[in-house]
Amino acid sequence: MKLMLFAPELLLLLGSLSLLLISAGKVGGKKARAVTLGLALLNVLVCLVCLRQEGSLFYEAYRIDFFSQLIKLVIAMGFATVLLFS
Repeated sequence: MKLMLFAPELLLLLGSLSLLLISAGKVGGKKARAVTLGLALLNVLVCLVCLRQEGSLFYEAYRIDFFSQLIKLVIAMGFATVLLFS
């Protein structure tokens, strides 16, 4: 399934849009922090699920293999760790 190849990026895109909408309202910082941490942990989970996926998208312009999925996972785990400790 091609959607699973692009799932971590789609999650980050939708998460960024939701955080933009949350921060535009009169919601406090605690809710935005909680949503950000939840999205980071969800991104780690999605990266773990998509770890063994391989393929290409956009007419062979975007290739996805194990190494690129592993790098996405490491960056997502680092981001979630920084958010947990802050």
